[in-house]
Amino acid sequence: MKPDIARVLIFCVLSVFCFSAAAVPFLTYDSRTLGMGGIGVASGSFYAQYNNPALLSYEEDFVDWHLLVAGGLSTTDPDNFEDELGSFQSSAANLASSPTPANANMAVSDLQALDNLKFDEIEVSTIAATIPSKVIGVSVFLNKYVFKSTRAISGVPDISDPAAPVFNSTLEKRGLSVVEQGVAISHIFNPDMIGHSSWSIGFTPKLAFAKTVKTSEDIASANTGISFSGSESSSAFSIDAGAFKEFGRYKLAFVVKNIIPMKFDYSDGSSIKLKPQARIGFAHVKRRRTLEVDLDMTQNDGVGFTNETLYLSMGVELRPVSWFKFRAGLRQNFKADKDSAISLGLGFGSRFHLDVGVLVSDEEQNGIVQFGVEF
Repeated sequence: MKPDIARVLIFCVLSVFCFSAAAVPFLTYDSRTLGMGGIGVASGSFYAQYNNPALLSYEEDFVDWHLLVAGGLSTTDPDNFEDELGSFQSSAANLASSPTPANANMAVSDLQALDNLKFDEIEVSTIAATIPSKVIGVSVFLNKYVFKSTRAISGVPDISDPAAPVFNSTLEKRGLSVVEQGVAISHIFNPDMIGHSSWSIGFTPKLAFAKTVKTSEDIASANTGISFSGSESSSAFSIDAGAFKEFGRYKLAFVVKNIIPMKFDYSDGSSIKLKPQARIGFAHVKRRRTLEVDLDMTQNDGVGFTNETLYLSMGVELRPVSWFKFRAGLRQNFKADKDSAISLGLGFGSRFHLDVGVLVSDEEQNGIVQFGVEF
């Protein structure tokens, strides 16, 4: 009876939210997920608090508890924004030192090349302590993520007097910094001795404390950095929910994040809303190898000027010996400019872990380093 109730509950939740749009893409906090192309809904119980709380009741390594600390940085610069901004500001400086018509035209040309170009940056950091269990699996975590988004807006410049040019152009900046505190909890239903007919369900209630920034700066002297001094502060509560089902070596799972939408206000009265996100995953797990495919079931809009995302992720993890893991993955975005990315990751250690993961594409460079210990 309980598995049937679980199926109905999860089907209803997914049906409600599978066409919702969200204000941020699915975030990656750990190097395993990043190194495998962004997967993690159906495998990797060490990272259940980030990807699917239901995995807390499916512990591959049967450890009593584990601790994880990680941090990473992602930059997206599809248009070589920083180079183009540097070229314009150099031309503007040349014009200021030598106000000739030729230098004025060069500055205008570089300014026009900047119009509507974008630069985005995401910082993540986390610490989590986890006790996996088939009775009640629990993880306590503290996450921080920071979005910084910049776009150039080029107006109509006035260079009638090269000695006193007016560029009428700005860098528009949007920033969102969020600290999340939460507890992930899971329970397994209908367990057998080898777990092949088990269902697990997990929930993650969380509090989010946010700072937002919305500014505009003169393009001739601005840079891509965003400061949160004088930012607007707000807070919100939400919950994530996930389910996990085993079919022998095959695993099926999905997760819905931000079931209660979270809204954070800018100082000008506008706001950013983090709406529900849904993702489904399918994995095949063997003793020394894991394969997984995950698919977003929501189109996820970006913070500020970032592109929307709808990801298909595929990843593999090989464990030739107990102290070493090799990971690789692919990620395809079906929205915006259809960006494709590849990823690699390495894991070292058995009880004490050092893991690194990188993901790169024509537009994005992303890396995460993490340390962990388990007993």
